[in-house]
Amino acid sequence: MSDQDLIVKIRQLEEKAELVRLEKERTRPRRPLILEFCGAPNAGKSTTLEALGIFLRRNNFRVHILTEKAAIAPVRDKTDWLFNVWTVSTQLAELIPYIEGRRRDVDVVLCDRGIFDALCWFQWMRDEGRLDPATHTILHASLTLRRYVQAIDLIYVFDTEPQESIRRENAMLLTRKEGPIMNVGVLAGFRKAVQKTITADKAAFKALEELDTTSLGQAEAGSVVTDKVLEVLYDVTLERVGYLPRASVPRPALTFRWEEVSGAIGHMALMFGRRPDVEADKEAVQPIPIAVITDAERSRVLVFRKTSRSIRGTDSPEGRKTLPYAGGHIRLEDAHGLDGDLLRVFRTALKRELKEEVGVDVAISDTPPILIWDVDAQERSSHHLAVCFVGEMDFESVQLSLDTFEFVQPGKETISGDVIKVSELVQRADLEPWGRAILREWFGLGGEQLRLPA
Repeated sequence: MSDQDLIVKIRQLEEKAELVRLEKERTRPRRPLILEFCGAPNAGKSTTLEALGIFLRRNNFRVHILTEKAAIAPVRDKTDWLFNVWTVSTQLAELIPYIEGRRRDVDVVLCDRGIFDALCWFQWMRDEGRLDPATHTILHASLTLRRYVQAIDLIYVFDTEPQESIRRENAMLLTRKEGPIMNVGVLAGFRKAVQKTITADKAAFKALEELDTTSLGQAEAGSVVTDKVLEVLYDVTLERVGYLPRASVPRPALTFRWEEVSGAIGHMALMFGRRPDVEADKEAVQPIPIAVITDAERSRVLVFRKTSRSIRGTDSPEGRKTLPYAGGHIRLEDAHGLDGDLLRVFRTALKRELKEEVGVDVAISDTPPILIWDVDAQERSSHHLAVCFVGEMDFESVQLSLDTFEFVQPGKETISGDVIKVSELVQRADLEPWGRAILREWFGLGGEQLRLPA
């Protein structure tokens, strides 16, 4: 890449970064973008990651870098699988607060060697007979938990010829003696292990890119990676929500059971689009997984009230209403790898939404959901299909942390975040239609027991 080409590329990247930044200001990203850089030693991953971090910061993105931990590992033998366990566990300890989804003070997390890198090294250790198959299976399963892998938006696997890796190593040293890892035999074996891991595990992750840097200069490698990262960051910022074609969804009644429609839609794959576009599409219906959160006796319910800034438009039925449920839209990440199992997609999305909005894990009942779809309601409401589950919680032992953007915070002037007896809740006139339907269907309360709005 010539100097002139580099100048042009830098200008293009900076313009692209500005577009992403402006889109980010118009939306509300739920969590930071998480990227992992991994692969062959001396393939340029750490240098590229550092350059990417500088680029993003200078273009007004908040960045946190998780540096690789191999250099500070207290395990002396780098070929012992405990060495790899220590490095990935230490990295995970720093990454988990961002995986949890409650950290919004950072836009991008860059991880120098993490979960996928560890999978590659465990594969190499198994190939070399340093890790028995049974232990490898356990370690692999512990690192490929869905909540881990679905939080990583992009993995960049760097590759280079072993001889080139050695040449780059020697260029910085005053010795030509080989190390336990930095020798052609180990590097060649690791390269094979990386390809095995990609073949076995690529589908589990949302996006994986490979980059051979054997003949690439640092500036060229950096521009390729930065360009791709900006694409992914823009895509995450857009907030794509799931929907089904309206004509494909049966409607036996205003409220109905999952069993009545599972045969027709249970194996369908959701489509996804930008939320404003989907909201405006009259032929799209958006399944909204929600949960009524109650106790084991089904005598009390956790209630909420939306903040004015969280309500889109003036025609939302949730405005200034008491809501006996929480939940929200299905995002693209919720459906990854779950095509053909719509009920599981609903549950996955709901668990994520409840964690983000309520701040705790809620036990979702195995009972199939009820569905609420008022096609005759105001136009916006008719585009939303409530998929309502029951979530159980021990209210005395749980500390809630309501999302400050979504919900009015608990206080003397509001019941948002309070636990209300069902017998009291039915008397409230500020229940919206979904809330009244939930009390009828899940708590057996008929029209004569529900106070209707004036």
